[in-house]
Amino acid sequence: MRGAAASGGTLAQRLMAARGISASEQDRYVKAGLGDLRPARELPGATDAAVLILDHVRAGRRIVVLGDYDVDGTAAAATLRHALRAIAPGVDLIIEIPHRADGYGLTDDAVARVLAHRPSLVLTVDCGITAVAQVAALRAAGAEVAVLDHHGLRADGVLPAATVIVHPQRPGGDYGNPDLCACAVTWKVCCELMRLHAGESMNADLRKQLAQLLPLAAIASVADVIPIHGETRIIIRQGLEWFRSTDLPGLRVISGRVADFGKVNSQGVAFGIAPVLNAAGRMGHAGVCAELLGLTASEPGARDRASAIIDELLKLNAERRVVQEQISEQVLATIKREGLDRGDPTAVVLANAEWPHALVGIVAAKVIERTGRPALLGHLQPDGRVKCSGRSVPGWDIGAAIGRCGEWLEQGGGHPMAAGATVRAGAFDAFAAALRADAAAALAGRSLKASLPWDAIATIGEVNCTTIDALQACGPFGQSNPMPVFLFQGCRLAADAGHMKPGSPHLRMPLAQDGARIDAVWFGAGDLASRLRRGVPCDVLAEANINEWNGRRTPQLLIRDIRLA
Repeated sequence: MRGAAASGGTLAQRLMAARGISASEQDRYVKAGLGDLRPARELPGATDAAVLILDHVRAGRRIVVLGDYDVDGTAAAATLRHALRAIAPGVDLIIEIPHRADGYGLTDDAVARVLAHRPSLVLTVDCGITAVAQVAALRAAGAEVAVLDHHGLRADGVLPAATVIVHPQRPGGDYGNPDLCACAVTWKVCCELMRLHAGESMNADLRKQLAQLLPLAAIASVADVIPIHGETRIIIRQGLEWFRSTDLPGLRVISGRVADFGKVNSQGVAFGIAPVLNAAGRMGHAGVCAELLGLTASEPGARDRASAIIDELLKLNAERRVVQEQISEQVLATIKREGLDRGDPTAVVLANAEWPHALVGIVAAKVIERTGRPALLGHLQPDGRVKCSGRSVPGWDIGAAIGRCGEWLEQGGGHPMAAGATVRAGAFDAFAAALRADAAAALAGRSLKASLPWDAIATIGEVNCTTIDALQACGPFGQSNPMPVFLFQGCRLAADAGHMKPGSPHLRMPLAQDGARIDAVWFGAGDLASRLRRGVPCDVLAEANINEWNGRRTPQLLIRDIRLA
């Protein structure tokens, strides 16, 4: 189970109890909204950054925004574009998004590109917190610098000498919500910016602008795999609700071409929207993603431009899937051949010249799915350097681990669950050994075998649309708040399992328990059809879901696994 044994109460109450939410906290948890967010001024550095930005805007000075090439970085850059143009339509603003091949964040090359614009103020979003030398170079060139970031701090504790640093974990602060994504950090700075610009009695247009921007922070939070608790849970929940009424052309085209406009949820973002947006940085240039998300309804031709960008992103994403599958097969074959999925728990650390850096992070997640082990994979460049991206499992902070292995790196860092690094030429073997040792020390005594955790025991008779709606109120679901899974004991198949259509790998079957009956589906289990016959007794692990078809809503189970008696 994920939490302590829970019994009694409704299905939603048992779910929350299993996840450590006490009975006295459950009503507030379910009803949490924007009023439960801490004031933006309490985010360390937010007010100082807003004052700095406003001074430069009012003086008509040039501002350059440097964002990362993923969804979080491009959404943060787009958020600043919207907010600054809302208070000063003629603001002198340039957005600079690096190409993935040029390296992550505020590199020396990025500094040169930024300085070529002759900025008065540089805003780094989703990067910069570890770029001590690069921030110093910008300051030496005469630019003021505000760092808006959320990545892990340097292992030695040194901070860049920026004019302002906005970071939920900034030393000396006590924000209480350390896991905000960079776009959420930026949104809070924009809240302060508009408050200082308009005063406490902000007009309806500016309030609407802030509401329009929250969906960007919601999408970025899911795409960046931020733990869904505290403020992030509220931002995703409210942001995806406001997604449905957005006027932003980019989001409206996304809703029409990528996602079901009326049913956008965290799973739809994670598996639908985010991969398409990230395809820009993985297979092309992420600048078009920042452009897409930064378009406004008042710009001539904005809807047509958004549609053209989505056309290109969908094409790039299709190409990405093909290449990714090929690399996954190679990596998993290597792991099996070399026995890297056996023995004491540690990390899988591999590199190959044929594995594009843009895709190794996604494949690392596949390694976890198949082996249960954290993984860091790298692209070996012609100059001998290795550009890596990794994913982790609970119990090992891969971002901090990369910091501890910094002696072999040109740069590196990240989050507890995802990180990247550039390894110096000739140093990969030593770095890989050190990283494996770090993982082994953290994961000693743990089982990394793939398992299926569940939250509480349930009965088929209590699963209906009302109880499922109540479960959804405990969401959104994702990182650190996974989809609820329940154990249904003593069931029987009410009829033979059947394929959804001839040759389909997916099964549909009715389940019965104590006189109650419910339809269930099991994706990818087609080869088990011959064993799933009417009357067979079984225990079932499943999610409770509502099937909506032709205006009808009916409860169903999404099977995760079955144990035949």
